[in-house]
Amino acid sequence: MFKREKRRHLCVTVTVTIGAGQTLSLPFVDSNLPTERISLFSRKETILTPVSGVYLENKTAASLPPGILTVYDEDDGYVGDAQMTGLPLGESRMVSFATDKKVEITTESKPEESVSQIKIVDGTVHAVRISRLNTTYMVKGAADADRIVIIEHPRMAGWEVTSEALQGSTPTHHRLRAKVGAG
Repeated sequence: MFKREKRRHLCVTVTVTIGAGQTLSLPFVDSNLPTERISLFSRKETILTPVSGVYLENKTAASLPPGILTVYDEDDGYVGDAQMTGLPLGESRMVSFATDKKVEITTESKPEESVSQIKIVDGTVHAVRISRLNTTYMVKGAADADRIVIIEHPRMAGWEVTSEALQGSTPTHHRLRAKVGAG
């Protein structure tokens, strides 16, 4: 027997019979969370297409356990399933569930080297050399709707990242955020 609470505190009880060797999946958390639909691009050599995902925030009364997250959209209905790690109360997480083939992202990187200062002290030449790697991300938006695009740019030891789109960082990536209009 499984008990599920619906809105307006209507309680529904359903009896389910399962045969030997069969599997049953039931939701044990049925809550609306504040979410934002995103396209997530993680720069990897073989993958140039972003994935569809959601950025969600746990504003329920308890921590959410790890498990399968089923994603529905008001316009399209069911859009995919995502594997979610545990989500403590008050924290946020990004989860991905499908390839976003409607958004195209290309990158271009140009290295620059320059010497900013040279001085001679006691017969020794001291030079300050600046190395820059300018990376440009070109995003072609989906034809049907605006998108929030999150780009995960790899962190490199000893390098400093500057960008107006910088939203935050993880131990392995810097996150850049852009709103991209339809088309």
